[in-house]
Amino acid sequence: MAYKSSVTVEKFRPAGGQGLSVDIRWGSKFTPRMIQQWNPVARLAAVWAFHMRDRVRDRKRGPDGGTLGPGVVSGAMWKSLTVSIRASRGGKGAMAYFARSSPPYSRLETGEIVRRRHRKEKGEKKGKFVKSVPNKFKALAVSGMTRVFKILPDYSGQLAPRLVQQTKAAGGGRPMMILTPSASEGSAVMSFLAMGIERRGMEGNQQARPAPRRGDRRLLSSLRRSL
Repeated sequence: MAYKSSVTVEKFRPAGGQGLSVDIRWGSKFTPRMIQQWNPVARLAAVWAFHMRDRVRDRKRGPDGGTLGPGVVSGAMWKSLTVSIRASRGGKGAMAYFARSSPPYSRLETGEIVRRRHRKEKGEKKGKFVKSVPNKFKALAVSGMTRVFKILPDYSGQLAPRLVQQTKAAGGGRPMMILTPSASEGSAVMSFLAMGIERRGMEGNQQARPAPRRGDRRLLSSLRRSL
């Protein structure tokens, strides 16, 4: 008989982490034993995702150190940050992404943030509110990876709305996915994994040399405290 279970979602926050948690989502095919087996991988990815959200949302820095984010987004997008274990080419690995949908917002020239509306129809004073859009599309907009409508002159010189590719990410930097890890973050994760191998290898061997600790110190500290 096949094992049946429902989707399990865990609210995870790294040790010392403030504010929003990260969802860890386990599909219905994961048995309790499989969840226990893959839990360290999922939590490592969740700590890393939490760190990237803090870097973009609060420190407004992209993976290359340039300005990025947070863009004109509701808190619902950042709240939807999710990590799950996905099967890929016969193996499994952790994936961070933005789940669910939420209402979209726009920033006016005055700086005011308002709920986005549809184009108004004939006889309407204002267009109806856009109910919701997938949060992954909001993330693409912050990353500068989508097309947007702009009022530009056409071939005859008349102003008209045109769909054009974004040339900048939120904050003015070049287009770049907001969940792209930096080289320093990657080094921190590799250092953390090397430290785990070191601990197992040094048991009973006092002469073994400790593995070097490289990369983003903030992320490395969070990994060490949380896992």
